[in-house]
Amino acid sequence: MSRLWGGAHTSSDDDAVAFASSSDVSYREAPENAIVVHDIATNLAHAKALRQAGLLTSEEHKAIEKELSKLKESHESGQFVFDPSFEDIHSQIESKLTETIGESGKKIHTGRSRNDQVTTDMFLYSREHANEMLQQILDLVSVLETLSRQHQNTICPGYTHYQKAVVTSFGEILEAYATMFSRDAQRIKDVISLFDYSPLGAATGYESLMAVDPGIAAKELNFSESYKNSIDVITTRGEFEGSLAHALSMFATHASMLAQTLIVFSSQAYGFITLDDAYTTGSSVMPQKKNPDILEIVKAKSVLVQSLSSSLQNLLQSAYVGFNRDSQYSKKIIVDVVNEVARIPEFLSAIVSTMHVNKASMKTAASKDFVTSTGLMELIVQNKGIALRDAKQLIEKAVAFSDIVDGTISFDAFQKAANEMQVDVDLTENVLKEWQDPTYQLDVRRRRFGV
Repeated sequence: MSRLWGGAHTSSDDDAVAFASSSDVSYREAPENAIVVHDIATNLAHAKALRQAGLLTSEEHKAIEKELSKLKESHESGQFVFDPSFEDIHSQIESKLTETIGESGKKIHTGRSRNDQVTTDMFLYSREHANEMLQQILDLVSVLETLSRQHQNTICPGYTHYQKAVVTSFGEILEAYATMFSRDAQRIKDVISLFDYSPLGAATGYESLMAVDPGIAAKELNFSESYKNSIDVITTRGEFEGSLAHALSMFATHASMLAQTLIVFSSQAYGFITLDDAYTTGSSVMPQKKNPDILEIVKAKSVLVQSLSSSLQNLLQSAYVGFNRDSQYSKKIIVDVVNEVARIPEFLSAIVSTMHVNKASMKTAASKDFVTSTGLMELIVQNKGIALRDAKQLIEKAVAFSDIVDGTISFDAFQKAANEMQVDVDLTENVLKEWQDPTYQLDVRRRRFGV
């Protein structure tokens, strides 16, 4: 890949660069192209149901199956794609069948409508990509959990308001994100389970007089059952997509949160981690730059996915009973959502598994700026029987009396604060020092919570 930077990088990844520049150089395919294989599958299932109902002869059924299988192979080789001169992929496939096998091809639409056909296609599309994203997210969770175990004892400051707050470990921070992504995985599982039924046979929303068993298509398409109410399944076209978009938007939100943390931690001001060169990009002007562009793109994608998800919810809310043509836009929106989140888990897994963790920098940061003050306060309350509010005021005064440069409470400052408050705290200089040791504080917390 041609680029205006890279001399300072020891490694590079064209895939990562393409991910970062995709919004500028990639063109979105027509949503119809995204569902070609699913429409073929829907037609194959419906053809079998028509044969069982006696609406296709054995020869007609075989001819339709053979031609649909050819179309699938042709599509997989890139030869059969959506032709925008057709209104949709459904009419294109039906036209191709009629052109190839004659009058029999016209029978494929018997006992159904484009409404239940496209809804089924989108159920298949949504289920396929939900399962793909589920596996990627589970892989990311596994990577984070492994790293979390490796860094359980890697002392690190915990933050609130972007400021150092208390002592934690880098492992616990990684575990937090693993927990978020685990919920995202469960949310996607729930969506898949909730929509595990086939819409085919609902027709326009009021079914068909044709004696076509919808259970046959449901079985062929690997749904656990057919729809329960035909009006429901057509009126709510886009609900599966909307539910999946919401689940993916929550994942994208958590992905953005992790990306922001990694960006800040990798900045020169922190120096807690160093991103692998493969997942940074350079500047066209500044030769030294190694920018966290991949992570910044994750943040941008998160914004877009949340906006798309919201649009999909708004699209659904004004549906009148039965089919509404505006629900057609649910197809475009979910395809865009899927395209935006498609590789985020993969790149996050690669980034966190290849980053270098600067343990010394983390521990140094956790030992300064009075990060251990909250822990010290709680140890005094726990061990000396002093009320929390008094202990907090005592430590606040001790912080004020201490040397900011050193960043820990000195014994003299502690005694001065205790004398001013007229509080008798039997605490030696050595104990005061020990109780402000970040390793000691982390060990105390773990012992108390059985970690």
